[in-house]
Amino acid sequence: MPVVTIRAVELFDAYYRLTDNAAPGNWDARLGIEARKRLKQLDWLLLQVQLREVEHAQAMPTDTRRGTELVEEIELLTEAFYYLAFRARSVLQALPGLDSFDPVGIRIVRNKLIEHPEGKDSRVLDQSFVFGADRGPVLRGMRFEHESPVWPDPGLYRNAEEFREKLQALLLPYLARDREEREAP
Repeated sequence: MPVVTIRAVELFDAYYRLTDNAAPGNWDARLGIEARKRLKQLDWLLLQVQLREVEHAQAMPTDTRRGTELVEEIELLTEAFYYLAFRARSVLQALPGLDSFDPVGIRIVRNKLIEHPEGKDSRVLDQSFVFGADRGPVLRGMRFEHESPVWPDPGLYRNAEEFREKLQALLLPYLARDREEREAP
């Protein structure tokens, strides 16, 4: 499986340069700086999860204690990813031209499975956690028949890919314009 990352910092930098130069009334450079920081943090978290998944596969046959520790670390890193991705979503939405950015998977997992599972429309209180294959970590991935099937998590990697694809779609036009402006005499 290929390494899953957001890899949007270069695209965001082009957006930032153009928007900062144009200085629209609703532009706040401080939010832009935070957004860039969050994008870098998300990539770091994704890489750490994937490294620990590989280490887990190697440790399990001989060192189950380390394997158990790695499962706990993967779950912690996964939940941290969703919190930071949701914050990145909020910050990006506050920036000019990016208000339509809405990675639905990130929003649902953070709101319905982590932050407010006790809500009337969720009630997904089981703390199951699975990982592996192309989906990566899945929160509340195993549910019993009596438990609600609502808000299934498609997996960290699929949600990260959705985040990346939706953000790239909004930022790509800025990259071309930024290159044109930087290459103009």
